[in-house]
Amino acid sequence: MTRAKAKHTGQAKRKAERAARGGKEDMPARRNWSGFWIGVGIFAVALLVRLVYLVDLSDSPTYDIPIVDSRTYDELARSVAFGEGMKRDFFWQPFFYPYFLSIVYRFNDASVAGTRILQVLLGAVTCMLTYILGKRILDRRTGVLAGLFTALCGPLIFFEAELVASGWAAFWSVILLLLFVHAGVKRPIWLSTLLCFLLGVAGILCIITRPTFLPFFFWGCAWLATTMLRGEDGWLRTTCGALALAAGALPIAISVGSICSTIMNTAQLHILPASGGINFYVGNNPDTRGSISLRPGKEWDELAQLPAQHGIHDPWGQQKFFYKKTREYIFSQPLDFLGGLLGKAVQFVSSREIPRNVDIYLYHQWSLMQRVLTWKVSGFGFPFGVLLPLAVLGVVYTWRRLPLPLLLFVVFYPLAVILVFISARYRVPILPALCILAAAGCLAVIQAIQAQRWPRLGVMAGVSAGVVLLSLFPGPFPAEEQDFEPELYFGAAYRQISIERHDEALPLLRQALRLDPDNVEGNANLGNLLLLAGKTDEAITHYIKVLELSRESDDVPKEMMVATHDSLARALSSQRQLDAAAAQYRAALRLAPNNARLHADLALSLMRLERTDEGIAEYRTALRIASDLVQAHMGLAIALQYVGRHDEAVAEYQEVLRREPGHAEARKRLNALLAGRRPRQP
Repeated sequence: MTRAKAKHTGQAKRKAERAARGGKEDMPARRNWSGFWIGVGIFAVALLVRLVYLVDLSDSPTYDIPIVDSRTYDELARSVAFGEGMKRDFFWQPFFYPYFLSIVYRFNDASVAGTRILQVLLGAVTCMLTYILGKRILDRRTGVLAGLFTALCGPLIFFEAELVASGWAAFWSVILLLLFVHAGVKRPIWLSTLLCFLLGVAGILCIITRPTFLPFFFWGCAWLATTMLRGEDGWLRTTCGALALAAGALPIAISVGSICSTIMNTAQLHILPASGGINFYVGNNPDTRGSISLRPGKEWDELAQLPAQHGIHDPWGQQKFFYKKTREYIFSQPLDFLGGLLGKAVQFVSSREIPRNVDIYLYHQWSLMQRVLTWKVSGFGFPFGVLLPLAVLGVVYTWRRLPLPLLLFVVFYPLAVILVFISARYRVPILPALCILAAAGCLAVIQAIQAQRWPRLGVMAGVSAGVVLLSLFPGPFPAEEQDFEPELYFGAAYRQISIERHDEALPLLRQALRLDPDNVEGNANLGNLLLLAGKTDEAITHYIKVLELSRESDDVPKEMMVATHDSLARALSSQRQLDAAAAQYRAALRLAPNNARLHADLALSLMRLERTDEGIAEYRTALRIASDLVQAHMGLAIALQYVGRHDEAVAEYQEVLRREPGHAEARKRLNALLAGRRPRQP
């Protein structure tokens, strides 16, 4: 028999044997391949939905203009990516995300749109991993449904596309749960050790992405150690696992701590952000409702500067200051503190998406997809208002099959957030786990319907109604009472101003002031833009509006008032309204009498009004305040030359040239004076 014939005969024999067994030998392989393609399909659906959303969102004024927290991350990342290096502010926020963003910016030339695409790609991976986790915990149907839930979860899609850490936090939550679940199963020691090493890496990355992972990670590790100790070779397995976990976590922790120590010039190693103290205080103080409502600007700055008023300028000292104030509040008013925790727990389970610096519902005007996938009617919000009752049913009817790490996560992660304060983006990391539990609850309802178990369905309906009512009626909460739309436009406009894109900033500021016409800073900035654009009459109108608002409120900063008087004076001067301009300069000087430049500008206005002696006096006042002000020396020289005090004028021209040898006009006028020609009137 030839080799080819023998091979053919062997294949035929194996086919006959498989046929006799009903082909069951190939079932596991087929299941593995079908599971793989299901995962790929969920990834593809999730990615397609997210890319469509980005196209949908592209008309948003903040699509390529990061604002508020996104702007902070963007600026920190740019400083690292383009050679300025890490600044002290880098450690105000959790370390991981701005560092990740800086790496991305090096490769995509700081493209916000490109970064959004990368992040929604990560989000699609999160959906696929949710499918894998659901299948591993319960079964394939649960995994598929959970993967689809996350693929179509509007809040998850929204925050994955924003320049914030929420997408990464959701990804890490699934990775952590997968590693805990796999590490808790009996395996060869070498494989358990490897899983523990990966768990250490993932755990520390979770914590430097979102510190609220810390309690869950601690209790998850305690569960894993207990599980390993009970198994075969318990002490050996647990020791190897602990060492491996430390080997994964410590190098990253020490590296981050060392960078922080170097940048912050401190001997201490910190991996948690310096903002932890003020955030803890904001959520736990005698006036929590007021502190939660603080917006970026004057009020927030006043809170942040409290430690400085006590002589504390070091970020870690400031953090301790706020922790101390919070402890004093907790011990002096324990019942109020506990009541606050209960209130925040109710906020956490609210079906609505609680805003912080960005309101997801605002983006309905630019995104049809968000209008479909994330909405609220009265007190009910979708999808959380549906996911939460289904997840409760999932826990009730499958709790014996659920691994303890999943239950620990849905308990300790929310508790960590509740201990600080609630916002939609801090709730995002729990959504994949919630989708798995909701998928289990949904399947339990379907099975009860198919089996016609009406009493069980009645219980399910009652439980669901109770959960929905809990998530429906409380509120509105302080953050929900804020109008974030003007702030969105103001933030986008100020970002454009900061990068000198004034033409793009102008319509954004106009829209912001249509929504909030009495915003002092907005009127002042619009006036400045209009003045630059040559629209002087409009600019004057907005400057006058600022001054009117300042008379009605004591909250307008003195610096803004001085700048407004100054800008209005320059605008009036350009229209030859010199008396009015001089009056504005004097008003500015009443607020800032030691501002040498204002004295010099007032002097010029007086000279143009032919009030020469007053002009000369103002120039001399400016030089008494700032003897190196070339503008004042030059103006005084011209004024002295004009009134015939030539020797003094020569001295002033020479002083200008001593300070600025290349000053062409001073040299020209000095030569003319020395040649005996009378100057023209300024």
